[in-house]
Amino acid sequence: MALYAIDGYTTDLYLATVMKDEDIIVAYEFNGEPITPRLVVPGRWGYKWIKYITAIEPVGYDFKGTWESAGYPDDAIIPDESTPGR
Repeated sequence: MALYAIDGYTTDLYLATVMKDEDIIVAYEFNGEPITPRLVVPGRWGYKWIKYITAIEPVGYDFKGTWESAGYPDDAIIPDESTPGR
């Protein structure tokens, strides 16, 4: 899935990742108050936490977002003690 922000920022997530990780959400309100849509992706680096979402597009190829195109890891998983060397 390709995700687009109002400022031109982009990122991506695999549909399989979104389907199996129940913690990934699109937030549209906070404490009962509306906010601009943003992606919440616990356990992933900030470049996956896109805000001001304008479009979510299913794609049939390996879409590379802003930072992924610059060489950042596509999965953006934050390493911990159980995954040395990541």
